[in-house]
Amino acid sequence: MDTTTADSHAKRTPRVEDDYLLRGKGRYMADAPLPGQTYACFVRSPHAAADIKSINVDEAKAAPGVVAVLTGADMKAANLGNLSQHPPLGGRGGAKLIVPTRPALAADRVRHVGEAVALVIGESFAKAQDAAELVAVEYEERDAAIDLREAIKPGAPQVWPEAAGNIAVDWPGLHPDPDNNAKEVERVIASAKHVARVSLVHQRLNVASMEPRGATASYDAGTDSYTLRVCSQSARTMRDALAPILGVDKSKLRVTTEEVGGAFGLKTGPYPEYLAMLVAAKQIGRPVHWMLGRQEAFLSDNHARDAYSDVELAIDEKGKFLALRIRHLGNMGAYIGAVGANIQTVNMTRCLPGMYDIKLMDVSTRCVFTNTITTAPYRGAGRPEASYCIERVVDEAARITGIDPVKLRRRNFISRKAMPYKTAIGTTYDSGDFAGVLEKGLALADYDNLSSAAASRSRAASCAASASPACWSTPAACLWKAPRSISPAATR
Repeated sequence: MDTTTADSHAKRTPRVEDDYLLRGKGRYMADAPLPGQTYACFVRSPHAAADIKSINVDEAKAAPGVVAVLTGADMKAANLGNLSQHPPLGGRGGAKLIVPTRPALAADRVRHVGEAVALVIGESFAKAQDAAELVAVEYEERDAAIDLREAIKPGAPQVWPEAAGNIAVDWPGLHPDPDNNAKEVERVIASAKHVARVSLVHQRLNVASMEPRGATASYDAGTDSYTLRVCSQSARTMRDALAPILGVDKSKLRVTTEEVGGAFGLKTGPYPEYLAMLVAAKQIGRPVHWMLGRQEAFLSDNHARDAYSDVELAIDEKGKFLALRIRHLGNMGAYIGAVGANIQTVNMTRCLPGMYDIKLMDVSTRCVFTNTITTAPYRGAGRPEASYCIERVVDEAARITGIDPVKLRRRNFISRKAMPYKTAIGTTYDSGDFAGVLEKGLALADYDNLSSAAASRSRAASCAASASPACWSTPAACLWKAPRSISPAATR
């Protein structure tokens, strides 16, 4: 990372991959119907938390053009494994991440609005949709834990009985001796000349991709094998995740992906709908096609972020950063999503300390279950949270010390001469000219005039306004503490 990288790599070169897309010749999910294809519509819960007392599908099955109606009982009969899969993640005292079973179709209880409880298959989508409205589900509503911070308070509704206080894992951080490290950081903060403190909300995000999720599932009885054509970010990743949950060898599941109308993490891992469709395709002996509607997407796509951070930065009398402490809460939703807990723990923490030379850091996270849609990768996956934490607290440090925000950053950047630089969490920066990058950015932004204009507007409007830079750095490789290994038995 230096001031010449952009100049040397930003040369315009002709793109060769766009021609057929611009001519309308791409093949998206709805562009390749199969002979004999049927259409799927899911029945979803209107409640955030409720027991399912009964599901009556008789009227739906008798509706015109209906091929089949499947419920959680069919998924149990198919002996599916746990849809929630996650790399190992350890907590305090040797505790491990709690990963409850996530079904393809809920059978006994729903834990978020939009959770699927039945799958209706018709000769057309309209017929399947009409019949879905005839599925009668009797619910007994329960108290729900919705807000992240409220969910961890005593007496809050419990999403899972095995997760006391709704804590999926209390993660102590990446330091090899987290308890003694926390004591040292506390000592430095307690004795520091200045301590900047901010409390931050990382708002929940939902996705609005150009092409919603969709898939076509097929089953070949002759070879006892499945095919899933799906808009995903990696056909191989999708196959490797789905096969053990489905209970088949990878050679028995073929996954294909063609054009994808937007993803950014959303379409990486498996979803309940894909498993239910594969089971249905085998049961009826015909392909099953499904395209998500925009409104339905808000109720079933993985969401992102929904976190809260208390951040403290200790500063000495000369404006040098001494120690950083972050107490972070991450909302998992009702289930553990694909690397969902990793996002709010390892992935966020390894982005710290940003571009700054901070010798001591204590960063810990509590991952929390709530009766909301599962969170998973989308647009940054922990990186924006880390940058927001560090840059907001640095701006607060500038305010309480009276040091100009640019000067304070310059004073605390990791120097070019310090490379390679080992951070307080154990990562190593191999290179970087952070001061040079900032200077170039300030020049390109005409920062001095920009700052003056902001101050003028502030005086004219009699309100606070200012201009301040924000620095962003992101790691280029993963930092797993343990390998991911999933066997068919482990998913059950």
